[in-house]
Amino acid sequence: MSDANARSFAADCRSSATRRAHRPDEPPLVAIVSKADRHGGGASLVAEDLADLLNRHGHRAEHWLLNSATAPRDFQRIIGGRLGSRIIRRFHWFTRQFGLPDVAPVEFLFLRKHLHRFAVVHFHDCSSAIANHTVRWTARRRPTAWTFHDCSPFTAGCLYPMDCRAFQRRCGRCPQLDRWPLGGRLRFDFTGGLQAVKRRTAAEGRFVALAPSHWMAEQAVLSGMFAAPPRVVPNFVDVRRFRPRDRAKLRAELGLASDRPWVLVTAGSLADPRKGVADAISAVARCGRPPGIILVGRPDPQTASLAAGIETRITGFVASADELAQWYAAADCLLFPSRADNLPCTILEAMACGTPTIGYAVGGVPDLIETERHGRLVPCRDTAALATALAEAIDHPESLRRWGEAARRRAESEFSEERFLSNHLAVYRELSPAAFSGEIAHTNAPGPSAAFCRSHGGRCSAADGQETRRARST
Repeated sequence: MSDANARSFAADCRSSATRRAHRPDEPPLVAIVSKADRHGGGASLVAEDLADLLNRHGHRAEHWLLNSATAPRDFQRIIGGRLGSRIIRRFHWFTRQFGLPDVAPVEFLFLRKHLHRFAVVHFHDCSSAIANHTVRWTARRRPTAWTFHDCSPFTAGCLYPMDCRAFQRRCGRCPQLDRWPLGGRLRFDFTGGLQAVKRRTAAEGRFVALAPSHWMAEQAVLSGMFAAPPRVVPNFVDVRRFRPRDRAKLRAELGLASDRPWVLVTAGSLADPRKGVADAISAVARCGRPPGIILVGRPDPQTASLAAGIETRITGFVASADELAQWYAAADCLLFPSRADNLPCTILEAMACGTPTIGYAVGGVPDLIETERHGRLVPCRDTAALATALAEAIDHPESLRRWGEAARRRAESEFSEERFLSNHLAVYRELSPAAFSGEIAHTNAPGPSAAFCRSHGGRCSAADGQETRRARST
């Protein structure tokens, strides 16, 4: 964002906050916008949890979404209601068939009439559900933040470019036209134009960009759309729900054999090639004394056939966080061979359960796992190195125990809900200072630790301590 754009943006935020009708005795209202509820994936889970945290700590938030797998909670709102959301989703599906995903801001027609109520609008996962123009037009009217849970805010639409670097210049000849969310029935390549729309939105400089990991912030800068990296605001984990337990007792309850170590592999869909489940099974098979493997996710017949000869437990997709926490705590380690990821909630949850991670050093994973301290990371797609790391870890249970204990401590200190909430309140205060002038003063949670910031070049969120100390003094 240029200096001129930054000054204009700050002035617009002050003006917008002043125009908002806000009773002094009523906390300002934040709109959290995502495509789904917590059952729609990690990004939607973060969005719902953020709205819940704000409400539970005396603030006000509404979670606006397009798709709810269960009955909406009291703070959740369906964009357009049940009928309207169905129309919006169908419209986005239709345009995607012609190679034009997320081009029509239909949902803005429903959101617009509510915008005057919000002190801040915070977008989360937009891909396949919320058009880029909706973010742009909202940011012209209200103070706006946008958390980049994947790369789609600055690519033509792919969630992760993988080995493609076209997004750093101009998207075109896209290798992912046959895949969701870009893939449609007609393989027209409009990716250059789709990315150009996003460049214009970013060029206006009217929203604050956030990223859960330093890797994601760096990818955004590589796109050429942002002069400075988005602010890093890491995800959090509920350390009361996800916690270490009596492993032997838990295994007996879950029906897991007690005479061998168990490795956990989890993905929304076990068939998703990006999650590298086949690499995980290959690594387990190469161990001299193969451990049992727990596969959590929507089943896939081909994946099951790869695990032939290995003692395997396939749970299917686990929607319950309490049940998921049991599987994490029952495993000796989490095997995480994802080929691209941001700041995976899966690893955070395993850390909180005292379960170390062995996996690929991709994306934001090194933000969470320090090799030989919280687990072990190896180069991406090096299945031989992954198998060696797993075999050595299984042969040294004392190392697994030590890594797990350190991972739990880090989850408690670096990725707590208090720190997560404080980071966001600092951003909201900057976006809408008049509305939040009295809000953040009551928030005593610390920002990211000095060690965490130093290890990543000092690029942390606005709540790195300076904002929090300033707020306490008011």
